[in-house]
Amino acid sequence: MAEQVVKAPMRARVIRYHAQAGSKVAENQKVCDIEALKMEIAVYSPVAGTIKEIHTEAGAHVDADVPLFTVET
Repeated sequence: MAEQVVKAPMRARVIRYHAQAGSKVAENQKVCDIEALKMEIAVYSPVAGTIKEIHTEAGAHVDADVPLFTVET
């Protein structure tokens, strides 16, 4: 099985997750919301699969390229 790690596109605060480890997700399904520059930005799964791991918690501040979640196909 292949894995894809989805990283924060910019420095941001994680607002909420819409899935948890073990959840099945579709390609382009919203998995979490982040806040950057006073804007809410959705982060989507790039592939269909199962969320293997959530790397951060809601409320966490992350830098660009910090892993948010891993999808296993």
